[in-house]
Amino acid sequence: MAEIIGRPELADDPRFADNGKRNVNRAALTEALAAAFAEHDGTELAMRLIRGGVPAGPVLPVDESTAAPHTAHREMVTELDWYRGLGTPIKLSRTPGGTRRKPPKFAQDSEEVLTQHGFTQEEIAALHKDGIIQSTRRR
Repeated sequence: MAEIIGRPELADDPRFADNGKRNVNRAALTEALAAAFAEHDGTELAMRLIRGGVPAGPVLPVDESTAAPHTAHREMVTELDWYRGLGTPIKLSRTPGGTRRKPPKFAQDSEEVLTQHGFTQEEIAALHKDGIIQSTRRR
């Protein structure tokens, strides 16, 4: 991986020689990797890593993820009413996964959750009034 990302010196750095040392030096490793990754196109780099035997994959926005050929091949797109998103990558023969219910809309369950945790209707109203509970997304 170090060769592929253009940082061959990382492979010989004693701070990263084994998992324990990588954990102790996590901040330095994260900084070095972030700097290296910033110099590459993520999708292209992921493909180079895969070809080099390194498990990898690009992080994609949902619209690109749902349109990707691999996503279709793995039957990953799930739809239910208005919801369209990515399903589980784990596909077992008796429990193949799938969408049983759509995700809640923004703040849909706020009051119910607060009530379950002991808040009174008056307290919930005060939280709304004070702007602590958001019922609409901020743009």
